[in-house]
Amino acid sequence: MRAIGAAGIGVLWAALVVLVPGCVSELVTLVQEQVQPESSLLPPKVMIAILARNAAHSLPHHLGCIERLEYPKERIAIWAATDHNVDNTTAMLREWLKRAQRLYHYVEWRPMEEPRSYTDEWGPKHWPPSRFNHVMKLRQ
Repeated sequence: MRAIGAAGIGVLWAALVVLVPGCVSELVTLVQEQVQPESSLLPPKVMIAILARNAAHSLPHHLGCIERLEYPKERIAIWAATDHNVDNTTAMLREWLKRAQRLYHYVEWRPMEEPRSYTDEWGPKHWPPSRFNHVMKLRQ
């Protein structure tokens, strides 16, 4: 058998294809069916990023939407960051994340309360360049 080698097996396979075309196609189909059996695959893991600032008025609506997603919670990771709030956003988000931690695959919490504002911002909802830089550093 060793004398046949790889080239000999290739020639033997080609001869088999020519001589018995119907059987070979059934064999190939049979092999393909064995390689790709029916199985219940898990849905992919996804991450939801929550960036909240002075959002106490709308946070319950957004968090409620996340809770009502028709996706397995054990396949969802949550990354939440908040900073420079003057309302109750931090406390609301912290309480929700404490409850969510046991339901979701992974929960990461990144609060930052001091300083209360960026030096170059115009108001509580303004995104100056320093805020964009801060958020980009959080991603790393």
